[in-house]
Amino acid sequence: MRLIALWRYLVLMTGEITRGCVRVARSAWLGHPAAPAILEVPLRCRSDVEISVFTASIAIPPGTIVLGTAAGRGDDGATIFVHSVYDNDRERVMEELTELESRVIALVGGKR
Repeated sequence: MRLIALWRYLVLMTGEITRGCVRVARSAWLGHPAAPAILEVPLRCRSDVEISVFTASIAIPPGTIVLGTAAGRGDDGATIFVHSVYDNDRERVMEELTELESRVIALVGGKR
């Protein structure tokens, strides 16, 4: 099962890296301005390993980076703040981050 999760994660990351590189190149070539957004993302990841892998995965594709984290209180999980250079469509970015987080959880922590 973990092998399938690893395969799905690698396919997703390869697509994200390719898409990010194309976006950056197209923006540089055509002179399109950036459309930045900063999002607050509540995490379903619970362990330090899950959070580390997830935040590292966000930083790999060009155009996105994690600005910081906020510890959870009580039953609330941690929160991260993500800067996206070329995606100001917050809903779509949140959907993509949720999908990535689900794959990281399946890969590192098992199903939830």
